[in-house]
Amino acid sequence: MTNKRILLINDEQGYSAKPYLETFGGWDVMTAHSGREGMGTAQTEKPDAIVLDVRNSKTDGVGMFHQLQSHPTTQPIPVLLLTTALHTQIRAQFAQLGVRGLTYTPYEPATLATDMAESLGW
Repeated sequence: MTNKRILLINDEQGYSAKPYLETFGGWDVMTAHSGREGMGTAQTEKPDAIVLDVRNSKTDGVGMFHQLQSHPTTQPIPVLLLTTALHTQIRAQFAQLGVRGLTYTPYEPATLATDMAESLGW
């Protein structure tokens, strides 16, 4: 995989996909621990993709996705959602949002980057 820049927005500092994306994907992973920080980082750094944990306790993940889509600087950046939602109806709602892909937790650390790259068409 190529050296891509990823922004991971996840407010749970003890839980992160970052080491797996760096180790198995070879990606440069920036982190943001709140929606506000994530929006600012996305606007200034313009990553190749954003991984948004919809379980964020400080920020509504779906609301954050809508914020990213409404700003001209961040709208073209592909977004993947990290979620525990396994119910078919909830998965369909996420798919209708226009996200590039959904990754379900728990995930397999060794294949996480490959699965995400496939969703992104990399």
